[in-house]
Amino acid sequence: MANEAEVNSYGQRLYRVKGDYAKAKKIAAEYSEKYGILMSGGNTDPMRVEAKKTMVFEWLRQIGEVPNVYVQALSGGTGPIAIQKAYKELAGLGLVDKLPRFIMVQPSGCAPMTHGWAKAKKEGFPEGWLTNYPVYDNPVTSVPTLATGKPGTYPIIAKLVKESDGEIIEFNEQNLVDVARLIAFETTVRVGPAAAIAVGGFFDSLHAGHIKNGDKVLLNVGEGVRRAPEFVEEMIYTTKHIDSIDDCTRFNRNDYHKQLWDKINSFYK
Repeated sequence: MANEAEVNSYGQRLYRVKGDYAKAKKIAAEYSEKYGILMSGGNTDPMRVEAKKTMVFEWLRQIGEVPNVYVQALSGGTGPIAIQKAYKELAGLGLVDKLPRFIMVQPSGCAPMTHGWAKAKKEGFPEGWLTNYPVYDNPVTSVPTLATGKPGTYPIIAKLVKESDGEIIEFNEQNLVDVARLIAFETTVRVGPAAAIAVGGFFDSLHAGHIKNGDKVLLNVGEGVRRAPEFVEEMIYTTKHIDSIDDCTRFNRNDYHKQLWDKINSFYK
């Protein structure tokens, strides 16, 4: 609704598609053809790839090195596609050597790439595994920006993940609010649910041993709170309703700190 309101405020026509991302993309393509209007080419659109490729330049500019582990929430996966392109172009300059291990994280309500990857991994990546993945019609997830039930880029993303010795995992989206609360407390950064998926996947990866001591890890959170104001409302947890000053007491903020970390630790008990 927040995105819809923002687009409408500029006087643009907006159509709500009764379905998931895949159906929306299909209708958008039909609209483009019907009216002769250019449209984005999706996850491999050159403008998207070139734009996201600059994140590697920023790693070099801001931290002077590149990570050996890269974590992001996964819908279509333009991020790793762009990173690979940047690495190919920078390799000849001696600035990078090999791709970081890609850890891609999907929400539990819509994780077709995760399920395809898990099946292929269990079977030892047999011939044809890149084209063997599930398709979910109208997936039910609390993270609409990651609701890609038909993962058309799976052959590209899964190949990149395997080449980088990475993983495609899913995170229980019932735990998103707890993760987002912790992020806000520790960093003062408020994130949306897709960003919390990435950080939750980071915690899961630590627990599963996908991330090891000495790794340099970069988490691409991407999504801020403007895309999901209703998610911010769910993050309320410190409010106490009162009638008078007599109901007010001083509190120790460290108690909240322990409460938040205890909740994260409880995921793995």
